[in-house]
Amino acid sequence: MKNIMKNRIIKMMALMFVSVVTSSCNDDFLNISPSSSLSDEGFFRSADDAELALNGVYNCLLLGLSTSADGCEMILYDLMTDNGCNINTSYYPHNIVTGQMTSSSPAPRFKWEKKYKGIARANLLLARLDQCFANEKDKTLRDRYEGEALFLRSFFYADLIDFFGNVPLKLEPADINGKTNCSTFTKHFVPN
Repeated sequence: MKNIMKNRIIKMMALMFVSVVTSSCNDDFLNISPSSSLSDEGFFRSADDAELALNGVYNCLLLGLSTSADGCEMILYDLMTDNGCNINTSYYPHNIVTGQMTSSSPAPRFKWEKKYKGIARANLLLARLDQCFANEKDKTLRDRYEGEALFLRSFFYADLIDFFGNVPLKLEPADINGKTNCSTFTKHFVPN
């Protein structure tokens, strides 16, 4: 009797396994969009997407909260002037005060990367903004988002020029290989 019950249980489990496996085998089972990241195909379809992208541009204004190169940016760079006085001999402030900071030092490299990340995000939003508002009748919100993205991009460039001097001007999003057409942006150049 025990063997008969055991065989029935094994057969039922095998049947359940086969039914579960075959019921989930359809074309869409393995073709799932990643939920942890957004793609160009699934994004820039609505005003909400435009707002999220604009928030990403604003995010590049945020400074870190630590005292290393990723934080306290304005205070660190004030040490290069008479406005600041360094009483700390830690690496970043000491190198700034003593003039040993180079363009490849962590603090200026972080500034360069953060600002160009904001510029890249603004360029992408500006290029895809019409897609987001294709079905919208009121273009007021679209125009506001465009104005904010243009302002933020200009702000990032002003900060870069103030710190580094002439910098590459990128007004269009990078292609898939990260390449853009760019010229040099100087203090005397005002884009239209």
